[in-house]
Amino acid sequence: MNTVHGTAMFRLLSRQDYGIIQSYTSSVYFSLTTLLASLSLGTFIGVVLTVALICAELNSIVLSPLVTNLMFERHNVEFIHNVKSIDEVEKLHIEDQTYRMLNNKFNLFHSLSLATGLGTFFVFELRMGE
Repeated sequence: MNTVHGTAMFRLLSRQDYGIIQSYTSSVYFSLTTLLASLSLGTFIGVVLTVALICAELNSIVLSPLVTNLMFERHNVEFIHNVKSIDEVEKLHIEDQTYRMLNNKFNLFHSLSLATGLGTFFVFELRMGE
């Protein structure tokens, strides 16, 4: 606004009149710009921190206990079948439908947990880089 209107006023008004108008509009313009930029930054930071909090809480309250329980269930099935080596785990995965479904669930929720953890980490990295 200052660039377009300022140029037009400069051409249409005397130097003194333009200077007086500019002295009033500049302070208002730059004060308003500072206020709006601060508000925008504050909103951005608030949104970023809210996303980080949601990711951390989701991981803490829902995903982490779920992944831990699935891990123990998987270990229990391995114990029942007396699995000792990685080859036996692969054989169990092929032969036992219940173990395969349990393992797939574990992988899914473990991946979601990892993604929310990375989301929290990147949000804090973004916040620290400001």
